[in-house]
Amino acid sequence: MNLKALATPYAAGGMTFWMIGWRIPAVDSAITALELIRPHICYVNTATGAQSASEPTELKKAREKAAKLNYPLKSDWERRDLWTSGENAFCLVLPRLVDVDFPDADALTQEQRAFKAWWGGEFGKSFQERWEAFNTVVSSAIINLLWDAYAATEDNPAPALPELSQDAPADTEDPQALSDGELSTTTTISS
Repeated sequence: MNLKALATPYAAGGMTFWMIGWRIPAVDSAITALELIRPHICYVNTATGAQSASEPTELKKAREKAAKLNYPLKSDWERRDLWTSGENAFCLVLPRLVDVDFPDADALTQEQRAFKAWWGGEFGKSFQERWEAFNTVVSSAIINLLWDAYAATEDNPAPALPELSQDAPADTEDPQALSDGELSTTTTISS
């Protein structure tokens, strides 16, 4: 199968990244596999310093109570994301990267040379070996280019749900009204 025919090219840093423009199951598989190597989420009690890999019962009960009473969540426990841009790129971007066109060998920078070697599979075949090598030899500059390629080739990204954002705007009386007074062109269907 010619995956490049399905991919969108993005040129940056002297390279061309060929990206699938939508979320694919390989992304979820990569997340699951990396979570076994490097935990993604940790819960920390800000009062005691205690940590938990899973959501503490106390926090779950506080969340349920807050939702039931429509009050803000009050708990000493907070959820922390342990992954950096590198872990996220490895799981969210790389599964969608179909191919990379590199400059001629004599024009490669050291960072590009290291990434080309990693991309070519010179650093192991297992998921864990690939992750460890990625984390060791792929530079922050290359990771930033991968994120740029991801952002530039993403097709129809789904908007984040308001409840996932702490800065979500409050509901308005007319859900079809926009802040500038114009009406939305979307239609809401109610059952």
